[in-house]
Amino acid sequence: MKFDRRASITLRLTALFAVVSTLVMLALGYLIGAAVEEHFVEQDMDVLTGKLELARHALERVQSSQDLAAIPQLLDDSLIGHAGLAVVVIAPGGETLFATSGAEFPHALLARPITTDAPAPMVWRTAQNRPFRGLAVQVESGMQRAGPAIVGVATDISHHEQFMASFRRTLWTFVALAAVLTGFLGWLAVRRGL
Repeated sequence: MKFDRRASITLRLTALFAVVSTLVMLALGYLIGAAVEEHFVEQDMDVLTGKLELARHALERVQSSQDLAAIPQLLDDSLIGHAGLAVVVIAPGGETLFATSGAEFPHALLARPITTDAPAPMVWRTAQNRPFRGLAVQVESGMQRAGPAIVGVATDISHHEQFMASFRRTLWTFVALAAVLTGFLGWLAVRRGL
């Protein structure tokens, strides 16, 4: 029985080429997916910090309880055309001053508002299983001897999740097909070379 050493080397080199090229494509796919996800987070944070700044500016200008009573209408007007955006403002006394219809902020988020200049967002799901990304911050009002208000802002990220699921399916399908193709091409190259 004759042992074909050429087939053995061909098989080993093909397997090595296929494994290395697959690992490279998997790493590239992971990096691309992470970059797209990071882009969505940055996009959401731009919207959220913009609404936070609007609420912060409005609360800093509050000098009396009448000014405080005007905040809900101002915030309601600022949300026109921003579907999927939720805002809640808890007055210094603890009562809810304003809340977007259907806004479901987790207690953990509002109980520990962020006091830093670089807030990190939190992701959660509502009772209807809608995913949101949001944050809450303490905001000082212009009223004398009043404690800070808490402003929470969040955006619905359903469309981001749907896009990323479709993107990942397409990306991993391409990676799998490319791995098979590069394995086959590697086998051809090694076979001809040997």
